[in-house]
Amino acid sequence: MNDIVKRIIEIMKRKKINASDLSKKINVQKSSISHILSGRNKPSLDFVIKLSNSFNDINLDWIINGEKSTPPTVNTGTIEKNENPKKKITKIVLFYDDQSFDTYDGN
Repeated sequence: MNDIVKRIIEIMKRKKINASDLSKKINVQKSSISHILSGRNKPSLDFVIKLSNSFNDINLDWIINGEKSTPPTVNTGTIEKNENPKKKITKIVLFYDDQSFDTYDGN
């Protein structure tokens, strides 16, 4: 079994979710997860990024290499993404595939 697949299984065990739950969480088809877990397909970069982005406590390096991070933990509360409490988000810009965008001011 591929090491990345072992880490995906470890994520599922630690988060207490099954393949169906994972597919909903990262917005991929259940068959994609099934094929990855069975070894039929290897996870794509897009899949790995979705996995990392969907779980704030999982480091991309750990998923890919098994290094530079500890395995995922069960999230018992809100994770604060802002590592520097002095910094505050003042503006968010969303870019769409039709070349349009929206801007949200934090004020």
